[in-house]
Amino acid sequence: LAGRWRAPLAHTFTATVAAPRHEVFAWHSQPGAMRRLMPPWLPMRVLRESPSLRDGSAVISMLGIPWVAQHGRADYDPPRQFSDELVTTGLRRLLRWRHMHSFEAAGTGATKVIDTVDARVPRRAVESFFRYRHDQLGADLWVHQQARGWSDRPMTVAVTGASGTIGTALTAFLSTGGHRVIR
Repeated sequence: LAGRWRAPLAHTFTATVAAPRHEVFAWHSQPGAMRRLMPPWLPMRVLRESPSLRDGSAVISMLGIPWVAQHGRADYDPPRQFSDELVTTGLRRLLRWRHMHSFEAAGTGATKVIDTVDARVPRRAVESFFRYRHDQLGADLWVHQQARGWSDRPMTVAVTGASGTIGTALTAFLSTGGHRVIR
C-alpha cells in the first residue's frame, strides 16, 4: 500500500460550460478566479493569487501550511491551456501536485474544460473539489454574460466589508467579470 500511495496518480475531470474558449481562459486570468474556485468546505484559503498564468505563482494556506503553486511557462498556450505545480520544498516530496488546465471548443459558444491532475491522492479525495470548480465556473460565466445585457462596459464598484466572507466572494466575482473593485 505504501508503494502505491507514493506513485503519482493522474486524474482527469471534465465539464462543458456555455461560454467561448477565449472567454473561459480570460476568466481564469482575472484576479479573484482562484478565490471563486476554492470550495468553501475545504480548510484552504488563498493568501496570494498569481499575477500571471504564464509564469507567476500563487500562495495557498491549507491547515495553516503555506503552499506555493508555480505556473509553468512551457504549458502556457492561451486560450488552450496553462498549468500549475506545487513547488513548496518538503510538501512537494510528500504530495506531488501538477494541474493542467485545458480548454477545447465544444460547439458554438461552448467550451470543454479539462482538468488533469497528477497527484498522490485518491480520485475520490478530489472529485467533489473539481465538481465544485466546474459548477462555480459555469455559474459565474453565465451571470457575467447576463450582466453584459445591461452594459457591455466594465463597471467600477465600491464594496464595503470587502474583507468579510460575503465581501471577499463578491469582490472576487466582480473582478472575474473584468470589473474594477474599490475596497
